[in-house]
Amino acid sequence: VETFRPIGFSSQSPVAQVACGPKHTMIRTEDGNVYTSGDNTFKQLGHTSRTAGWNPIRVAHVKQIACGGNSCYALTTRGEVFSWGSVRNGSLGHNTRGEKERMKAGAEEFEDVVQPTVIEWFVNKRVKIVELSAGPGHFVCRDEKGEVYVCGDGSYGKLGQGNADEELEPVRLTFPERKHKETLVAIAAGGDQTLVLRESGEFGSILYFTGRIGNGHDRYLTPEIFTI
Repeated sequence: VETFRPIGFSSQSPVAQVACGPKHTMIRTEDGNVYTSGDNTFKQLGHTSRTAGWNPIRVAHVKQIACGGNSCYALTTRGEVFSWGSVRNGSLGHNTRGEKERMKAGAEEFEDVVQPTVIEWFVNKRVKIVELSAGPGHFVCRDEKGEVYVCGDGSYGKLGQGNADEELEPVRLTFPERKHKETLVAIAAGGDQTLVLRESGEFGSILYFTGRIGNGHDRYLTPEIFTI
């Protein structure tokens, strides 16, 4: 099998994962280090270096990476989630939109997160994350106990909280009560949706969906079983 070699990238450790945003890219190597390249308008590269090409970020022992619209996420082997870049809609989980004081007759400005910063909510609640997925304006995580958490832009109800409000810190996703036990299999964050795959010994795979349906204005505000 041919080894993947990104143009201009060099590392002693093989590439293990690649994630892409609209104008930026992340690489995780097998030794748990992460490198970024591309547009840095919203500080989504995680550094202030003016050196072109691939630059390392200050997070070690990373097991998974994800790119949002103008943001980045890194999950470590300890179950901690780091995020950086655009903080609009609270999409980084740091309990802020990053607004600066608005100048008179001026446009609203935002303070982006330059360095990878741990999401303190998970640390304070002693929640150990094992998987994450990011959409353009929100992210979804699952922990070691099978709970699902969402955060960020809530338009079309994609955070599954019964409304279209944004959440500046992670909130838990609740599912309809079922008679048969279900186990969590996988999660995914789309553009205007959140999907969760669970499994039941009685019914097999069950896909839950919350957010925008199709290209119209139809939506689920809480997780519903999605059928084709």
